[in-house]
Amino acid sequence: MFFVPLTRAHEQVVNGESLDNQSLFVIPRGADFRICVRRRAHAWCASHFPAEAVEPLTALTQSSRVACRPGTVPRLTQIVTKIAATLLSLPADTAAHSAAGRALIDAGTACLSGPAPVPALARDARGRPRLNRAEIIRKAMAVIEA
Repeated sequence: MFFVPLTRAHEQVVNGESLDNQSLFVIPRGADFRICVRRRAHAWCASHFPAEAVEPLTALTQSSRVACRPGTVPRLTQIVTKIAATLLSLPADTAAHSAAGRALIDAGTACLSGPAPVPALARDARGRPRLNRAEIIRKAMAVIEA
């Protein structure tokens, strides 16, 4: 699943990393994640894409910020905004919905086309090491039970 900020991307923080207009947050099935925003309300969208459409990301096991090709995230947000403004009030399963779905998948895969994207955290290892949330909870429960 993609988490796509539609407004004020730089004020949205996912797993401790700020987003920007050139990145998405990818949440693999069953992965933990934390999303928070700074100061004001924000518009955002979460979209699930078919596995074959996001094949470069199928190896991810943790939620990650993914840097995308320049210009592709703004195009994706534009399509999502247009869909929300025009199609949500129409009956489902129209030709317009099918066309919008294809455009959304095309825009999402364009964000990932070219060389396989590298999660942003893997490129920049500064800061504290990432901790496994399940391990933290397991240890906390052991302490509580003791």
